[in-house]
Amino acid sequence: MLGFIKKLFSSEGSSGPEAEMEHKGFHIKATPIPEGGQYRVCGVISKGDQEKKFIRSDLIPEAQLACDISMDKAVTIIDQQGDKLFKRHNI
Repeated sequence: MLGFIKKLFSSEGSSGPEAEMEHKGFHIKATPIPEGGQYRVCGVISKGDQEKKFIRSDLIPEAQLACDISMDKAVTIIDQQGDKLFKRHNI
């Protein structure tokens, strides 16, 4: 479902893969972190001037898959927490 949209905005940055999209008024940027030949699930969720970064323990062997999983995780976070996301200190 989101795969097609994510591929439209995906790119390989100098530090690793990146992808961006909008979901329910939030901006999502997947920024998996290269680590030991794999990629750690990571991203940034923002709305207006508020921003929250998330980093997960998952290590994924492929850059694009890590980007897709990061986007999916961000969508799940938004669906579960909505605007409450910015009132909490941890995701």
